[in-house]
Amino acid sequence: MKTYLTSLWQLLFPNLCVACGNPLVTGEQTVCLQCLYAIARTHYATKADNPIEQLFWGKVEIEKATAWGHFSKGGTLQALLHALKYKNKPQVGYVLGEQFAVENATWLQNIDVLLPIPLHQKRLRSRGYNQAACIAQGIAKQTNIPLSEEVLIRNVSTQTQTQKRVFERWQNTQGVFSLQNTHGLQGKHVLLIDDVITTGATLASAAITLKQNIPNITISIAAIAVAST
Repeated sequence: MKTYLTSLWQLLFPNLCVACGNPLVTGEQTVCLQCLYAIARTHYATKADNPIEQLFWGKVEIEKATAWGHFSKGGTLQALLHALKYKNKPQVGYVLGEQFAVENATWLQNIDVLLPIPLHQKRLRSRGYNQAACIAQGIAKQTNIPLSEEVLIRNVSTQTQTQKRVFERWQNTQGVFSLQNTHGLQGKHVLLIDDVITTGATLASAAITLKQNIPNITISIAAIAVAST
């Protein structure tokens, strides 16, 4: 009877892939395997001095940086991240975080703490969740690396970065972060996590704040996607 009711429920309310809209099969969650495999990987985690690391040269000292996939207009990754941020689909972040962790297990080995880039409280109340924190939770689930959402505080609700030029993006993110509950981070290797990297301005601002206030902290950076400027 339970199997019959489950089949009937799935017939009436099919579980569909967020990206392509096709029905998910057993073992798939939120995103079908075909869509996950269709995402163009950067493989930057295997490359020293990769384009993501270069974004931070001369701005803030970091250990390493990577982005998992290429963000292209009309592509699968854009559809997934759009659903994550604007269509109330936090589960997309969990799935992408888990996939990032599975494919970058070696790269993540020396990380002590995961720090997602926070939203301003006004935007957090509006959205209901922080997309970067969802991604970080997926990474934490796969790796058991501790996750802290209490360290970084976003004091200023910055304007959208989408239509800004590189210099404007840097101006828009200077001094927007403060810290709390930093006990235990001295001498630790933390991973700053965001959904999309364009110029790296937001992540650099957060990294600078950490560097200026916590002795001997090591910072690495990761995002699900890298977009062209």
